[in-house]
Amino acid sequence: MSSRRGHGEHAVYFDKTKGRWAAVIEVGRDPSGKRRRRKVTAKTKREALERLRALEAELETGVDPDGSTVTVNLLLDRVINHAIDNGRQPKTIDGYRWAASHLRPRFGTTKARDVTALQIEAHLQHLVDNHNLSRSSVSRVLNVLRQALNEGMRHDWLTRNVASVARCPTSHTNTRRAVTAEQARDLIAAAEGTALHAALIVAITCGLRPGELLGLTWTNLDLDATDPTLTITHALKADSTGLYLGDVKTSTSQRRITLTDNALLALRDHRTRQLEQRLHLGAAWQDHDLVFASEVGTPWEPHNFRRALRRIGDQVGIEAITPYELRHTAVTLLSNSGIAAERIADLAGHRDTRMVERVYRHRNQTIDVGRAAMQKALGSGTA
Repeated sequence: MSSRRGHGEHAVYFDKTKGRWAAVIEVGRDPSGKRRRRKVTAKTKREALERLRALEAELETGVDPDGSTVTVNLLLDRVINHAIDNGRQPKTIDGYRWAASHLRPRFGTTKARDVTALQIEAHLQHLVDNHNLSRSSVSRVLNVLRQALNEGMRHDWLTRNVASVARCPTSHTNTRRAVTAEQARDLIAAAEGTALHAALIVAITCGLRPGELLGLTWTNLDLDATDPTLTITHALKADSTGLYLGDVKTSTSQRRITLTDNALLALRDHRTRQLEQRLHLGAAWQDHDLVFASEVGTPWEPHNFRRALRRIGDQVGIEAITPYELRHTAVTLLSNSGIAAERIADLAGHRDTRMVERVYRHRNQTIDVGRAAMQKALGSGTA
């Protein structure tokens, strides 16, 4: 007669046909009353027991090991927790949470195995149409959902990742614009005497990203050189811990730019006003060496900067202008002036001209390049 099996080992046996240890656990019964079992295999008995106990732990948390009760919320939580446990940057974790916030209202309580690719595509289009998300933002949402469903496949809860075949919308409603040279002059004139004045001139003449502009330090300015310059080495960034100076977007984003005469004059005036403000506040001033700072020297909150810019825009009839549209304006004005795309890409900190051509350049001028040739070939049509 065989000896009594130890506690917890009754479902572990050696499968001679496969040459591996197997562990089986009951996970309830199906609608017909038939027992449902889940089996794991391992090279050793000890490993099989560990996997068996892991399955039991999943049952205790309310997760059915066969995946029938696993929701999208649970998978999203696992992706976020995995990022936290592996020491990912706070900004990366915030990005996962942001994407999850756009998925939970629609799919959160839905069983993961019930989600379809067409449902995903419809929701992505909804985010474009009703939340004004750009295509790149929607792509980030889809990527996090793909990671979540991959987590389901890793645990054998899912047999297919439907998000991997879902398509992103091909267009978006949040098309950024560029203002004309006349509008740019109006913006600058309306901001004169404010902290926004020098920031506008630098943003438009140097084509800086908003984070590069707000992260600019006096150390990175050389206003007394024969050819005054500013150097981009970092950018203002934000995550759940607050604002901080971080790395620029890419290696080509590190660059030195020669200042225009009006930018030089505006920065010198701005420095004088900032020094006066610093003396006035005394110990209350917090020195971060920032060129464009708050009234007490701390980083200028991006949303406060956007509001200040929008107020100036409203004054001159440019509704809902955004900081990034200043960068688009810089590229467009240079392009319309005949500057080569390669040189514009260098100014903007791009590796090549593709972004300049596809995204940043806006044709505000009337195109008449073929008018004379066509009239010569076909006639003017006049008597």
